[in-house]
Amino acid sequence: MVDTVEGFQSLQDDWNALAQRSAAPHQLFQDFGFLRHWVSHYLGARHRLQIIVAYRGTNIVAILPLVRQRWLGLDTLRFMGIPVARFSDLLIDADAGEPVVQALRAKIGALRADIIDAPLVRQDSAFVRVGFDQDAAVLSRLDAPFCVLADRIGDDGPGPAYSAKIRSNYRRRVRNLAGPGELLMRQYQAGPEAAGLAHAAVVMKKAWLEREKIGAPTLFDPRFEAFFARMAGDQEALASINVSTLERDERPIGIDLSFDHKGHCFGHVIATDACAEKDGAGSVLVHHVFATAKARGNTVFELLTPASEHKMRHADGVTKVRDLVIPLSVKGRIACQALLVHGLPAAKSLLRRFPASLTRAIASRTGY
Repeated sequence: MVDTVEGFQSLQDDWNALAQRSAAPHQLFQDFGFLRHWVSHYLGARHRLQIIVAYRGTNIVAILPLVRQRWLGLDTLRFMGIPVARFSDLLIDADAGEPVVQALRAKIGALRADIIDAPLVRQDSAFVRVGFDQDAAVLSRLDAPFCVLADRIGDDGPGPAYSAKIRSNYRRRVRNLAGPGELLMRQYQAGPEAAGLAHAAVVMKKAWLEREKIGAPTLFDPRFEAFFARMAGDQEALASINVSTLERDERPIGIDLSFDHKGHCFGHVIATDACAEKDGAGSVLVHHVFATAKARGNTVFELLTPASEHKMRHADGVTKVRDLVIPLSVKGRIACQALLVHGLPAAKSLLRRFPASLTRAIASRTGY
């Protein structure tokens, strides 16, 4: 069990080897580079690393990347990467075998925590495959839409998956956005320029959320902006971030931040300037992002949760996702039933009715 930042950093080569060998596309959020930046920005005084590492001989065959904190009076294990990671999972070799799984279970038990808080667990995750979701309390069930890029991309915009009307609307929106000038569609790989655009994307997104009176405490946390700027500047991470833009008069009017990993592209932040919203900048940007993702060799675009109406217009299917809490003690079992399963969803529903600024303040104070 690794519980220091220095110990975590020492795992880099072996961690990357395991990920290259065994990670599924959606496990980009367990990429060492992604979590290295998370540690730099999100690991605070209230947290302690609890990374469980399984060896066979001298080779690492499994990594369960956890962090420990007190939450609502409970000794809680959470996944590293939360809240910027969009899926919780562990890395494990496909042929690791039942003895490795049992050893991981035993080590979790030895930590003597009350619960494992496991948000956004995919049905096709390693976490489910090895049975760690058994006895879990389900806080919510979600759909994560995805699309197959081959039919989404045409020669000059949307592909054959879209109706003739949608393709015509796209061309009209491009003309409207360009106005008397020129609309440039660009992409930037990780580096200093991409880092600056990542800052701008988050600022743009926050402005839209303010206009819509949406709380989004994760995004308004200053660490979110700093994390993405650092990721966008990192040219060495295996899970690479790409920045796609719509630019008019030499300034961005739409910015997307997406990650490539093993043939899948994951759209994390998409934002448009208020001056371009009425002309359909968001729709044009989505198709530009699909095109650049395909050009980089991706075959699938992951639209992530929630399955909103505008995402489902582009979806070819969904992956089932659950927010789970796994009780590890008597106290944890009581809390799961009495508080988390019934009380937490009701509290979240109530929070959505509060002013956005109050929602963010409460989320900051409770650590959730």
